[in-house]
Amino acid sequence: MYNFGSVKKYQSEKGFGFITHQDSGDDIFFHISDFPKHGGEPRINESLKFFIVEDNGKFKASQIVRLEISTSEPVKSNKIKNSQQLKNKNGSSHSKLRYTILLFCLIAFIVGLSLAWNQYQHYKIEQQIKVQTLMQQQQEIIAMQRKAVGEVKSIDFSEKSKRALDTTRAVPIHTATAMNVHTSDDHVNKKTVTQAEFSCDGRQHCSQMRSYEEALFFIRNCPNTKMDGNRDGIPCEKQFRR
Repeated sequence: MYNFGSVKKYQSEKGFGFITHQDSGDDIFFHISDFPKHGGEPRINESLKFFIVEDNGKFKASQIVRLEISTSEPVKSNKIKNSQQLKNKNGSSHSKLRYTILLFCLIAFIVGLSLAWNQYQHYKIEQQIKVQTLMQQQQEIIAMQRKAVGEVKSIDFSEKSKRALDTTRAVPIHTATAMNVHTSDDHVNKKTVTQAEFSCDGRQHCSQMRSYEEALFFIRNCPNTKMDGNRDGIPCEKQFRR
């Protein structure tokens, strides 16, 4: 059965003291080894509960409990310790979670980069195949066209066309050569035609020509002319009586 009392005296250099019994008022001896380890040294008038036991023919206090701090200090200490442990666990779990998320993000980035690179390589290969296929198709089309056309036969020119071609070789490209015009009816003297400069200005028809030399220059040097229907090299035959 517990007894109640308070610390009356304590000698720290010797490690013992006395407790005043609450009911009888007797002084009960106690040794520091029977005092609770937490809470520091015994304090004067500190409330205690204890058992009284016999030791070598004398009575002493044993299994002492400090009433003022026995219930609060250990609980507070345990609360602080548990709180610190909880904080450490939470911090550790948060740190592990962050590392896990970063690891997953890194893996996802590497996988995405690898997929993008593979798609780019496939795209390049497909483009090369398309180019090779188009080139092969063009070569086949050209071969088929050559086979369908066959050999081109040489063209036979009339004497009139040959003379026109010879005249073309003799006349310069950008100038009309001075020519002598003879009249057959009255045998007039030779009339000199002054050399003139001609240029392609979009005219195409005989009605737009001022002279035979100009028409000849146009059919030889300008595109899309319509002055030599029979293609014999002589333009505007009726207009200039050729």
